[in-house]
Amino acid sequence: MAGTVYLDNKLFEANIVAFKQLKRDKLRCEMLLEDLQGRSDRPSALGDKRREHARLAIEYGRIYALLAADILLLAQNIIGYKKFANVDYDDAVQEFVLLCLEKVDCFDPTYVSVKTGKKAKAFNYMTTCIFNHYKQLYRYSKNYLEMKRRLHDWLYAQSGHGRMRRKAKNKGQGE
Repeated sequence: MAGTVYLDNKLFEANIVAFKQLKRDKLRCEMLLEDLQGRSDRPSALGDKRREHARLAIEYGRIYALLAADILLLAQNIIGYKKFANVDYDDAVQEFVLLCLEKVDCFDPTYVSVKTGKKAKAFNYMTTCIFNHYKQLYRYSKNYLEMKRRLHDWLYAQSGHGRMRRKAKNKGQGE
């Protein structure tokens, strides 16, 4: 029996495809607007492009919000499931959402694996991005804590407390 589904992969992929298409269309429209603003011979075309750009911007914002909500839900569930160590929950959610919004352009829904012959899934792709980024955050945090511990030990030894403590131990052992 399958577990509960909290994210519909087909809808998630449809949102990604729509987001990528709207992003391209919006960029194309912005470039055409820049080109038309420098020319005064076609004022009606400029007005049409401004209306089209406004429509695309509204639709882009709507799809962006849907995609961000899906990614937020995915990030919260992954963090809640794994109980990541050394990483603040709110910071991790924020970083994972931003990371996925950056990586969404790299997802190709038409890709089919050569090894397995299976189609790529947005859920798996984004989950892999989140886990790989978490591993990187964990390594940074672990190295930072280790460096901090070494610095603390070094400062303690430089202050003279470390030598006095060792002398006291050695004195107690000799008697």
